[in-house]
Amino acid sequence: MKRTHFYLFLFILPLTFSSCRKERALESISISQQEVSLLNNFGEPGLKTGVTGYPYYHSEYASIAPERQIELVDTLGMEYYRVDLPISSDGKLSNPATLEKIIASATQKGVKLLPILQLRGLNYSSTTLTAYAQGKRLGEGFSLSYGKSLEYYQLGNLQENPLLDPKTAGNRPSHYNQEKFKVLAAFLKGMDEGIKANDAGAKTIINAGWLHYAYLQMLIDAGVAYDVVGYNWYSKFDFDAAAKFGISDIVAKLASLFQKPIWFTGINRTDGSYPNQEPEQKTWIQAFIKRCESNPAVKCVIIDNLLDQPITFQNSSDSKKHAGIIKWTSDLSGWSFKEFATALQEDQLIFGINGHPLNQVAYIKTSVSTQMDMLKHYGMNYYRVDIGTDFEGNIREQKKFDNLIAGVNNANVKILPTLYLRGMDYAQSESANFTQGKILGKGFAAKYGQHFDYYELGNEYDLKLKMAGADGRYKESYNQSQFKLFAAFLRGMIQGIKEGDSGAKTMVNGCGWNYGFFELLKYYDVNIDVIAHHLYSKSTRQNTDYIKIVQNLAAVWNNTKSIWVTELNKEDGSYNPAPEAQGLIVNDFISKLSQVPAVKAILIYELLDQPELVHNLEREKHMGLIKFNTLYDSWSYKSIIQYYTN
Repeated sequence: MKRTHFYLFLFILPLTFSSCRKERALESISISQQEVSLLNNFGEPGLKTGVTGYPYYHSEYASIAPERQIELVDTLGMEYYRVDLPISSDGKLSNPATLEKIIASATQKGVKLLPILQLRGLNYSSTTLTAYAQGKRLGEGFSLSYGKSLEYYQLGNLQENPLLDPKTAGNRPSHYNQEKFKVLAAFLKGMDEGIKANDAGAKTIINAGWLHYAYLQMLIDAGVAYDVVGYNWYSKFDFDAAAKFGISDIVAKLASLFQKPIWFTGINRTDGSYPNQEPEQKTWIQAFIKRCESNPAVKCVIIDNLLDQPITFQNSSDSKKHAGIIKWTSDLSGWSFKEFATALQEDQLIFGINGHPLNQVAYIKTSVSTQMDMLKHYGMNYYRVDIGTDFEGNIREQKKFDNLIAGVNNANVKILPTLYLRGMDYAQSESANFTQGKILGKGFAAKYGQHFDYYELGNEYDLKLKMAGADGRYKESYNQSQFKLFAAFLRGMIQGIKEGDSGAKTMVNGCGWNYGFFELLKYYDVNIDVIAHHLYSKSTRQNTDYIKIVQNLAAVWNNTKSIWVTELNKEDGSYNPAPEAQGLIVNDFISKLSQVPAVKAILIYELLDQPELVHNLEREKHMGLIKFNTLYDSWSYKSIIQYYTN
């Protein structure tokens, strides 16, 4: 599941970033044809997740405002909220106000709505022409009202069940009532075409369950041009399918049958968490998602469902009461996350990128709204930005900063600010440095803290403090007298930030093999919340070696702190020897890092190439994921784009 700067003067900035990479001798990158072919098969960066809710139908949902439901989905780190809608035969909603609240809140939070459209007006005694016309009317009516807010539409839910001979498994066309199927197919065909008549970019989903995949193929053969194969699967199916039909993995089976993206539109342990089996529910769901992550055909997994429903199903089986990932107190006065929901929050991987929208020419020439479009295109939700301040923490480029904040808020992107240690002075005492750090941190956080959750303090001071030729893995490799003053400034800065913003979390970065730097931070009681680190690689083999760095970093604080890789890229970007190497190395690196439990965020360096840079390190101009075709007027995504787009 593991689902983005720097305050230096223009003439110093490029050299600072290169210094981390200069420590490692450059060597050419040889890419075999086999490795290059991997670039075309990498697929999307991770698996989308979602959850089903019933804000229109079930009592439990009525007690939680629609906006709050969206907040819960967002808190869980999920991209989709799948909602069953009460529509009429002409596609109208009986209570549009609730849906409007859901859409408004989802847009603000960056959550996407997946509507389930019931097939109102379907009559199996109708002719196929009548069914087609009715389906088209429904699709046109709904998409006309809501198409601008939606990307995917689910057409009905498990519609194959009424057509199925109860004595059959549903894995053959002969198992279905053919006359009824023709009417249903005509209705779905009309519905699909009606939706796309008003929403040209719409994608439709039709789902099935158990072993009913023959039904989905029959629809394709009947000319129903749906875009996504939907499927529901529950834990009890695993054993039966394997024992009776030899299907050990429905994920692999569906991928082998269909040349369409696959979404699991409803999955869960059959009994949910009943009886008192939250660990079993967590284990089964996590294992299922893991299988989906390893299969590039599967694009999304939606858990069924958000809330336990002890009222709605009070006369039904206990399994239906306990299917949610949020449980109620015994008196139904409050709720809490189950084990799996907590694990979901812990497992979310933040994906972002670096940029310089306040101080570098390429970024200033590119509008903030365009930069946000680029981030959203990549599916990124964090933008790491260097912010220059005075000694009291006041931002120097206030107008540009205000414009940036407006842009990121509209795009639902968060900023990771990198603050430079203004006023730190090796000629001053520890006390004086502590005081200045506190003034800077408190001043900045008190004025601007409402915009940030995390703060990154300084940039690559491990390189400034490490003695020439020394091995950065050891504490003794750093200038101890200067480090004491540096640590005092950081302690003051952290205290000041938390006085100005009580919920703030802080991080300090290093790079490469310099984890002795973090040993010293711990020794001098610099109590950061997050370990930040910078990694630039020159081969997929080196990526594997660098995982040892991350493991050693985690061990410094006994695996109690999370790690954010706040700069990551191929060492030369797309400069040498071939642009394809950047995609290969970066994607391999992300894949390997995402398997390390301590790693919670990966931010690539950087968004844009910077052709205006003039210095002797040509590669610094080519670190971006986006290149300029003509200077600042026309740009395009590098080949790496195909490995990040959704």
